[in-house]
Amino acid sequence: MNNVGVMNDALVVTSEGFESSFASNLLAHWILTESLVERALLAHGSAVINIASGGGYTVPLSTALLNVTKSAHFNGVQAYAAHKCAQISLTAFWRERYREKGIEFFVMHPGWVDTAGVQRSLPRFRQLFSPILRDVQSGTDTAIWLAATRPDQPTGEIIWFDRKIRSTHVFSHTRTNHETPSQLAAFLQQRAAAYAL
Repeated sequence: MNNVGVMNDALVVTSEGFESSFASNLLAHWILTESLVERALLAHGSAVINIASGGGYTVPLSTALLNVTKSAHFNGVQAYAAHKCAQISLTAFWRERYREKGIEFFVMHPGWVDTAGVQRSLPRFRQLFSPILRDVQSGTDTAIWLAATRPDQPTGEIIWFDRKIRSTHVFSHTRTNHETPSQLAAFLQQRAAAYAL
C-alpha cells in the first residue's frame, strides 16, 4: 500500500531539489513501485493499493502543480490535491502497463478521516465537518477489503470508496485534463532518474 499523505503549510525543498510533499506523496510511490516491478519482486497475483483522498477531486491532472518549488507559488493544500489526483491517473496507467504481468492496481479514497494532518493543516475544515469525520478503522476498511478480495475493475480511471467504484470527478472543471496518465508517468520517470537506484 502506498499510503503517505503529507500536507505542508510552508514550502520545504529536499536536497535533490524536489518539493518535499511531492517527493513523499507521489514520487516515492513511483520509485518504490517501479523498482519492485523492475526487480520482479511483485509476483503474478500481487496487488498495489494507492491511498488517495477526496482532496484529489478539486483539481484536474496537471504536472505543473505537482512539484512547485517557488515560495510565491506554493500552496500546500493545492499541492496535496494535485498529488492525490495524480495517484488516480497513475493507478490507471499502471493497471494497463502491467496487466500482462498479473499485478493488480487499485486506488481508494478512505473518506475524511480525523488524522493528525487534518488536525494540523485543516483546523477550520475539521471544526465544520467534525460530525462526519471517520476514525482510522473506518478509513482503512476499503483498503483492507481490496487487498483481501481483489475485485474486478473496468478500464480507465476509477476510484474505490466504501467498497464501491465511484467517479473520479465530482466537479466539472476537473473532467477536462490537458495531460494524460502516460504524460504523468513520463514526468515522474524523468524526476526519478535523479535517484538512479
